[in-house]
Amino acid sequence: MDNRINMACVIIRKNRYILLLILLFELIIPDSFSQGLQFHSNKDLIEFRTSYNVFAKKQPAFKDFLEIRFDLSINSPESFGFILYVKDDENNHHYNLGYTNENDSLNYLKFSIDSKETVMTIPLLKMNLGKRKWVNIIVKLDAINDSIELNVDNIRYRIKADFSSNKFKPLVFFGKHNSFIDVPDISIRNLKISGENKTISFHFNEIEGSQVHDSEGIERGSIENPIWLINDSFSWKLRFNFNSNKVTAINYDSKHQRFVFINNDSLCFYDISNNVLIKNKLPKRTPVPLRLGLSFISDNGNELSVYEINDVGIDKPTLATLNLETLQWKLWSFDQLEKQSHHHISSFNQEKGEYIIFGGYGNKEYSNKFYSIAKSDSTWQKLDFTGDTISPRFFSGSTKRSKNELLIFGGAGNSSGDQSTGKIYYTDCYLVNLHKKNIKKLWDSNSIFTKMVSGTNLILSSDSLSFYTIYYPEYIPHTFLKLYKFSIKTGEYEILGDSIPMISERIRTNANLYFNGILNELYCVTQEFKLDGSSIIKIYSISSPPVSKIDYYSETTNLAKYRFIYIIFALLGVLILYFVWRHFKHKRKLEIQRLLVSEDRNSIIKPTNQFENSVYLFGIFKVYDRRGKEISYLFSPKIQQLFLLVLLNSDKNKVTSNDIYSVLWPEKPTQKAKNSKGVVLNQLRKIIADIDGLELLNENRHLYFKTSAPFYCDYFDYQSYIKILKSNESSAESVLSNLFTVVSRGRFLQFVDLEYFDTIKQHFENEALLIIPYQLGNYFKKENYNKVIQLCKIIYNIDMLNELVFHYELISYVKLNMPGKARKRFNAFSIEYKNEFNDDYIYTFGDLVSNKSIEFIKKNSID
Repeated sequence: MDNRINMACVIIRKNRYILLLILLFELIIPDSFSQGLQFHSNKDLIEFRTSYNVFAKKQPAFKDFLEIRFDLSINSPESFGFILYVKDDENNHHYNLGYTNENDSLNYLKFSIDSKETVMTIPLLKMNLGKRKWVNIIVKLDAINDSIELNVDNIRYRIKADFSSNKFKPLVFFGKHNSFIDVPDISIRNLKISGENKTISFHFNEIEGSQVHDSEGIERGSIENPIWLINDSFSWKLRFNFNSNKVTAINYDSKHQRFVFINNDSLCFYDISNNVLIKNKLPKRTPVPLRLGLSFISDNGNELSVYEINDVGIDKPTLATLNLETLQWKLWSFDQLEKQSHHHISSFNQEKGEYIIFGGYGNKEYSNKFYSIAKSDSTWQKLDFTGDTISPRFFSGSTKRSKNELLIFGGAGNSSGDQSTGKIYYTDCYLVNLHKKNIKKLWDSNSIFTKMVSGTNLILSSDSLSFYTIYYPEYIPHTFLKLYKFSIKTGEYEILGDSIPMISERIRTNANLYFNGILNELYCVTQEFKLDGSSIIKIYSISSPPVSKIDYYSETTNLAKYRFIYIIFALLGVLILYFVWRHFKHKRKLEIQRLLVSEDRNSIIKPTNQFENSVYLFGIFKVYDRRGKEISYLFSPKIQQLFLLVLLNSDKNKVTSNDIYSVLWPEKPTQKAKNSKGVVLNQLRKIIADIDGLELLNENRHLYFKTSAPFYCDYFDYQSYIKILKSNESSAESVLSNLFTVVSRGRFLQFVDLEYFDTIKQHFENEALLIIPYQLGNYFKKENYNKVIQLCKIIYNIDMLNELVFHYELISYVKLNMPGKARKRFNAFSIEYKNEFNDDYIYTFGDLVSNKSIEFIKKNSID
């Protein structure tokens, strides 16, 4: 079979669509993993509420009984509405399962038949309700025993029922359906529908779209307005943003699911599950002068201790404990170490009342010393260990593996401890036995060849075989954090989720990782310090277990099960498509018009009908050769990344081999990265050989592209148009039309997901936001509202929630007598705003069209 596929590939090697078809059928299907589905509820407008038709394609027939199993999370206990609707065509009945909240303490599931009467009412415990708190539900229509059963977390409720047939051909809906428009704030997962003759399962692994596939990859249902929970397991979500003008210590109280913030006169609690911030004024100021904002919290969550290691006055306390219920302080110690210890790691043994620290940086030296302080002694004592030696370092991560065992991972430093010697980034892991005072090196991961450090806290996986850590290059001012998962036994790792931005300008800036076992969420807390001691604190969340990029973008299909049959049909389809392609080869329509700017800034060349020798970086990545043939399919991800890296730096510092290694293969040793670069570079040279005006040169070991006519790149056009807008306002109208043509294809570099390019994207966005809003104001004053709307759409490609742009567009629609479009734009913006900020937009549609939008524009417009 493989030989036949290879022969087919040779036959059709010049056609990208057929090649992709073959590759599709040759995919190795990954194991599926169950995610879930969240519903838009009564909080949203009716048209935006979720409606899930389980068997939209075809209603299957079940024999003897119909059993519907699923896990249910009632995210907001105060909500109400219909969860499940089942219509049985064979027995001519329909059934409803709904949720109601009668008061703060009484919550019920109600099951009714034919919308006439409620036949079962099941109370729910308040403690089992809330986001990601799952209740197992089983609804069973049993034609053999003439009964209906409702099982809620293994508690069974049963009534007698009459069925005219032992066959079921159900219509199954979750959420909104016809006149049933009330939808509670719920999520479902692990849906399984079965009878005596078959079982159909749904894992909800989709990341977008309106089609729902079963666990075998067969498209079964359709859905309106879904929220796919797998996105919560891949994308970090900003949950909380807090600015403090004073040095603030942060900790997480896992028992009460809250973050604790303390500075010298205030104490705040952030309830992560209910999104509530509680502020308290301390009766007495913090006795310890806060310099670095160091703290630890007791296991029971009742006591918070703040401490400083150095840089505290002789007569000042260095460690004190606050009772979080009474807000009373207890002084613990006045002792301090000789040197500061930035980014050390620590462990608190509540039973022994002992706090241990390791490593850190101060006075231009790295440390590998262990110190402990106990309530019984109140002085820092140096601890000595046998076994393996850990090199001096800071920026390590640690976690308790057991009561007396500590895992220590990574960090940066060197064997001498002297900063002037240089800095080595470690990827090793040690097991420290605090009882036996012994250190054992577990591994050194040579597979990671990159300069990164760990967050202070490591989080053990549920099976305790791995740990999670936040990993990032701290030396890059505008850096990005990544979540890594390491095997404790072997050091093998995988990268999970997307990235988190952080500004790492000051040494006190830090990132930390916490885990909420009740909500199954990981939290990353970043604290960006400024020179004056103030800081910006951000809390991000990701659902656990998090997924990798490979798992996130993999689609569950049924190809594996019927692999042989599919490949046979694929080969037949290949032959048919090949001859169709041959027939229509010379009749393809032009897809994109070229834009060129002449040397005369005031003379804009009109778009031509040629798209040979061109590259498009806005929207979908497109490349055309000298014959006008699209060759984008030849660019694998690595070839594409190398091409962009060189192209976008050709007019600046150009690109070195080390640049390429650090961007494209940061995890590989230099020699392996060099080999990979050679292979990819040769492939790139072969591809661009068919593009005129584009030449890859190597000058003094710096790679760059030399471009000349007839080569064209839309990003070059964009740069020229922006330059004209900056210097020659008289050409604005003609330039803006062409600029809109370029940008309307889609977002700049939307097809590339590599951290390096995020900075380039940000620069592009900042540049556009400096120029275009100014033009918005000009055209609005001239009452050219069509042009205003056009410019607004350009900005939306950059910032969907730009409030000024939203007001410009809304009023422009009103001025053009298009109230329907104005209302539609308001609804879309309000929903996006609610999703982003978890709060309703402050103005109604009536407020805005009357005077609020005009007032906002006058107050915030750029003159």
